[in-house]
Parts: sequence; C-alpha cells; structure tokens
Amino acid sequence: MFNYPKNKDIVFVDIEANDKPKRLVQFGAIKLKVDGTVEEVNWFSNPKCKLSNHIKTILHHNIENINKGENNNKIMKRISKFVDGCVFISYSPFDFNFLNSLHNKLFNKKLNCYFIDIQNEWKKITLNKNVWALKKLANFFKIDNIDEQFHDALYDAKIMYNIFLKWKSANDVDLLSSVYKNKINNISLIRTKQNKNVNNSITLNNLQKVNGYVFLDFYFKTIKIGDQRERILVDLNVIEIQNNLLKRNWSFSVDANDKYFDMFVYQDKLINKLKQYIISIRNKIIVINDNVFQELIRLTNVCSRYIKVFPLNRVMFCNGFENFFNEIDFNDYKYQANLNLIKKWLVLNLLMEKFNLENN
Repeated sequence: MFNYPKNKDIVFVDIEANDKPKRLVQFGAIKLKVDGTVEEVNWFSNPKCKLSNHIKTILHHNIENINKGENNNKIMKRISKFVDGCVFISYSPFDFNFLNSLHNKLFNKKLNCYFIDIQNEWKKITLNKNVWALKKLANFFKIDNIDEQFHDALYDAKIMYNIFLKWKSANDVDLLSSVYKNKINNISLIRTKQNKNVNNSITLNNLQKVNGYVFLDFYFKTIKIGDQRERILVDLNVIEIQNNLLKRNWSFSVDANDKYFDMFVYQDKLINKLKQYIISIRNKIIVINDNVFQELIRLTNVCSRYIKVFPLNRVMFCNGFENFFNEIDFNDYKYQANLNLIKKWLVLNLLMEKFNLENN
C-alpha cells in the first residue's frame, strides 16, 4: 500500500468541471475520518456560464441541480473547509490541480491539504507506463460498478474509496502476483513487416510448438556512417530456457564509439550472432519489457535484412518482475553473465508455479 499520513482524515475527491470557461459544476467526496466514521458530500455549483456540450452529456441527470447550486466562490469556501488539513486523494492530478488553482484565484492562497494521486501510485506498483482507467482498477479489485454511473463526481469518489479499502487490506505480494498474472496471461503475437528490400526471406512459423522461453535485453544506437546516420544493434543479451533449464546464456556487444569501428567487420560479427539468435528463439516465447516492443520489431527486421530469415514468435511482457526478486535467493547461483535476465526467468518460474500456468 502507498504511504500516507495516518493521523489525518482522508478525503476521496472527484469533480466535474465545465470546459470553456473553466468552472466547477460538481464536487463529490467521501471523507474517511481518523475515528473510522465516514462522511459523504455531493455539492453542485452554478458556473454562471453556458455549459459545454460535453458536460451537458455526462451530467444530463444533474442539470437542474447545477442550476440550483451556489456560485463557485461560495462552493469553494465550503470545499476549502471540508478538505482542510486532510489527505486529498483523487484519480489523476486534474481534480486537485483544478480546485487548488481555483482556490488560489479566488482567495489568493492554496488549499491546505496533503495530495495523493491514486492513479500514479498504481503506476508505481505496476511499473508500467500505461494508465489504468478508474473502471479497470475497480474491476481488478472486483468492485461492482455501473458504466452509466461513471463521471458522476460522487459515484467516482465512492469507487476510489472502495479501491482504497481493498488495496489497504490486500497482501502486497498477493496483490502484485495478481497484477503480473494478468501480464503473464497476456501473450501476444508479434506481427512484423518483412523488409521490403528482401524478397526471398523465409518465414519461420514458430507457433506450432512452444518449447521454452528466451529472455532478451537489447539496445540500438544511432551512429554516423559517412554523411548518413544509421541505427545499429550494439548490445544483445540472451538467456535461453528449455525444459525449465538454462540452455544458453550469451551476449553480443560492440563499441560504436571506437575510432577504429569498421562497419564491414561489425556486419560480419552481427550476422553470426543473428544466426545464433534465430536458433535461440526458435519455438520459444520471447520475454521482454513492453517498453522495448518496437525495438524488438526493429531487431526482427535486422534479421530479415542480413540473414534472409523472418522470425515470428509469441511475446510475453515482464515489466515489474523486479518486485519479486526478494523472494529468490541468488547467493548460490553460479551464472554471472546476464544475471538480471536470469532473475526474471526465476521470478517467472515462481509466478508460473504459483498460478499453475503450465496446466492452463
């Protein structure tokens, strides 16, 4: 669970605001007090302007309440008092930033509260750059929700409150395991385009039989060759797993900054390594971090360019495995090269054993 001051009331806040001009129209919040009691508020504010079509659409059931609401000046005084000295939790920084800016504009001072973006806290724990929508996180925690109710400020605040309770009561290891179980099940197929300059490339269809895994790290670098710049593979680290045992553990690395760097010599070395790479990945699932997916496509096209083969593999993403490294004892492990890849393999074994993925 993320850290937050335990001696303060917690307020889960969602707002709805008009687009142009920017005005507050709804403030929904759940306050969880230190003594365990809960307070709920749902305040509407008349923005004294024409509502945008977007707001009219998502708040069409509350138009009458908005028209009867207090102006932004009065409603902000109530909000300021309600969140004063509390932990302010919202889903994305928009709600807090909007209210803080409006409060500063009206009263020349910022809100007095401690802000936490629960969406960003979830990104930290998943180690994933992708943003989870509130509904997706609610579904992950098995919280009942209704599509049509989202974007009502009070409803969204209630969803956040329930997420907080589920998250707080969850065991961290089991929670993370569930996150990465979803990742492990998310095996996708790389569909890369064949290099247009290679008409006689052979497609290796490795999907008939899966016989192990290959963990990869690789790095491309742009260098200047004559008057042109070219992006070349300068680092490739591979561990090949077969029958749950480490079969190969090798690396390819070149110093593109060396003043004696020779492109022709480099290409000869690269071709030999790419042949070895094709052998390593044949009939296996490639395991990579999802942030290098496009670079994996680039690597596939390099193979097509130089050695007239076009590998097609299943790909598994492994972001966040580092969270489980502390469950594995590496002190007696004899391999040193590509140790981080080996750690990911051992963590994958841990997760597969935990969820019996071999039998799925």
